[in-house]
This record gives sequence, structure tokens and C-alpha cells, in this order.
Amino acid sequence: MKNTPLLKNIIEGQKESVLSKSVTSNFSTGNSKYTTGTMKHIYHGEINKRGKAVGYHHESMMGGKIIPGTEKKPDKNGVYMAKVEVESVKKIADSSFFPREWNRADVLKAIDEAYHTRKQVRSNKYRGITSTGIKIEMYLNNDGTIATAYPLYKK
Repeated sequence: MKNTPLLKNIIEGQKESVLSKSVTSNFSTGNSKYTTGTMKHIYHGEINKRGKAVGYHHESMMGGKIIPGTEKKPDKNGVYMAKVEVESVKKIADSSFFPREWNRADVLKAIDEAYHTRKQVRSNKYRGITSTGIKIEMYLNNDGTIATAYPLYKK
């Protein structure tokens, strides 16, 4: 069977669905490293308690938006930076983004790899590396779940 764009989208959608179900089913057993808050923060961005835009590290179909003309050229791993806004609020710091061609399942797989290779940087701040060489910085909650994770951009 020829690999058409439609077939590729269906396959990617199913992979993403299976991973999402796996991650979500782990919520109920208490075994997940992710919370629904983590997912929102990474995929959509959010406005924190201080009214600041935070998060947004993967271009998904909804959520934050990249401010036109602010995107930096991807590094050798496909990680790129851009200024963004979330819910019409401009984020102060640039956001680093997971490679554009990745789907949500790819992002979770990379974060999972980095989680297992993590080294502590500060109290709740860690860095890990994926099998493809992308360094990911993450903050963990007191219970060990991931509060946020984002790729580090190499100039």
C-alpha cells in the first residue's frame, strides 16, 4: 500500500491516540509522570496566577500562537525558538519548541526519555537527554510528576 499523506495522518493520529490513552489510563492508577496541567502547559500554554503567559512548547492545533517574524532557525535537532502569545497575552521569554514535524506522541516519548536520564540542576529543576541528542529541561512537582518540560535550543 502506498504511503499517502492521508494514510500517514491516520497512522500518526492512531499512534497519538494510543499514547494518549496510555498516559491517561496511568492517571487513574497514579503511575503517570504527567498531569492534565502538564499537557495544557506544554501543548497550549496558559496564563499563570500572576497573569503571565507561560508554557507552549509544541505547535498544536489550538492554544498559543507564534508571533509572526519572531521564529528563529531550527537547530540541528529541529528545536526552534519564537516569541509567542497565549490567550492574547504575550509571553515575556521566548518559547523553545519541539521539532515541528513531531506529533504529541513524539513529544511525550522524548520527555519520557529525558525523564529517565535526568540529572538534578536545582531543587526541582532537572535536565535529561533523548536518544536523538535533544536536551530537555523539566521541573518536577513534589510528588515527582512533571510540571513542565521543554527542549533546549542549541545555537
